[in-house]
Amino acid sequence: METATSTSMEKGKILITVTNDVVFDRRIKRMVDSFSQAGYQVHRVGRLLPGTPATKTGTDITLLKCPFHSGPLFYFWFNLQLIHFALKNHFDLHMAVDADTLLAGAAIHLMKKRKLILDCHEWFEYTPELQHSPLKRWLWSALIRWGGRYAALRLTVSETIATGLEAKYHQPFQVVRNVPLRTNRPAQAKLEPRTLVYLGVLNAGRGIEIAIRALMRLPGYRLKLIGEGDLSGSLRKEVQRLKLSERIEFTGRVLPEDIPGALQGCTFGLLLLDPQSVSYRLSLANKFFDYVQAGLPVLCSDFPEYRTLMDIHKVGWLIRHYSEEDLINTIIRAEDQEEYETVRANCEIATGEWCWEKEEQKLLQLFRKLG
Repeated sequence: METATSTSMEKGKILITVTNDVVFDRRIKRMVDSFSQAGYQVHRVGRLLPGTPATKTGTDITLLKCPFHSGPLFYFWFNLQLIHFALKNHFDLHMAVDADTLLAGAAIHLMKKRKLILDCHEWFEYTPELQHSPLKRWLWSALIRWGGRYAALRLTVSETIATGLEAKYHQPFQVVRNVPLRTNRPAQAKLEPRTLVYLGVLNAGRGIEIAIRALMRLPGYRLKLIGEGDLSGSLRKEVQRLKLSERIEFTGRVLPEDIPGALQGCTFGLLLLDPQSVSYRLSLANKFFDYVQAGLPVLCSDFPEYRTLMDIHKVGWLIRHYSEEDLINTIIRAEDQEEYETVRANCEIATGEWCWEKEEQKLLQLFRKLG
């Protein structure tokens, strides 16, 4: 395990902790770059997973090996390691990403009086993985209620999630959206060749299985899956079972800086989420803005945040129901050449508004107020 350097910067040192592979976390990468350019010194601690590029580790990143892969033992062990790391190294600010690193963040605040920032990338206790586990949801809620009160700043990714969190925990949450850097040369998406692309974690409730099945009724279409996740193995087996291997490409995980290139040559960006998850219904996902920045029309669930954005700039089509039928019907409607070109042009207009260059100003202003 590598440790942070001891050199102090004028604006202080920030520790960011996550339980995932921080090398591939686009939101964290953008934040780190913004903090560094503003004069902060930043260190990230995440989880070492298979496929993590060794060249990306160094003095500003520490990756922890985990003997457990999931469950209570994993979270307890990981947070103990985070506490150990934070006690060995001096940091002025500790950003705990999501509830799963909040235990360590709150403990360090109580022991060392370091300022705590809670950054909720989602409404953690309402994710699909916890949907049928009321006891687990209660435990995570209790942790957020206890640890969140010690935070000097609470961040989240959408107005709808912020409203829900504020109502439940009676603490203010500031919104810093998951928007990418502006792409100077958007991809020139075209109807031909017809290619759907999904960018993100291959987990439950992301509509990936629906898209795979839909391909059986969409002759001439291809599907590109960028990422890995809990369903990686089962999805590959399903593709083989359906004899779709020649039409579905699994690219694996892609580094943040390589995402624009990975989206090149596609037709539609796919963002289909299970509405049974409260966290998903209130979400504002990275991938929506990644698609738009690539000039790629979006096929996305008809949820509040996306509906609002579509009212500002029609950059795609809303899918009303989480079903194979609705996805297919939406794609057929989107094939109108004139409308497709109009939507693609709207994506290029939106790139100047929905970009990190604007969002980071709010982030830095919030941190300046921390002193």
